[in-house]
Amino acid sequence: MFISWSTYSNGLEEFEGQDVKVYMEFDGKVTHTTLDLISTYKFGGMTLAMFSNVVMPEEFLNIIRNSKNLIVAFSTKNNLTKVLDIQNDTFNIEGFTKAYDKAQSQCMQ
Repeated sequence: MFISWSTYSNGLEEFEGQDVKVYMEFDGKVTHTTLDLISTYKFGGMTLAMFSNVVMPEEFLNIIRNSKNLIVAFSTKNNLTKVLDIQNDTFNIEGFTKAYDKAQSQCMQ
């Protein structure tokens, strides 16, 4: 699992290496995971954050493959998440299955 996020607030880089709990809803199916803030990058006036963790189980991939939308929200409320000016967002993930299958196919070659 890899999620990129952005904020216009300052100070996020101080929290690299810390983790947060994340709520994810895939077309009504709710799951939770813990993600580490693995890196931050300054980009103009904002900071880009990269959150990740270990590879997700196959059942999680099946949920994603059968979903069209993803809602992500930070469940942890601490100094790290206070820096994020956006606490949740919704993403269209309809192209995930095609992209995932193509990547898997290329890996097998």
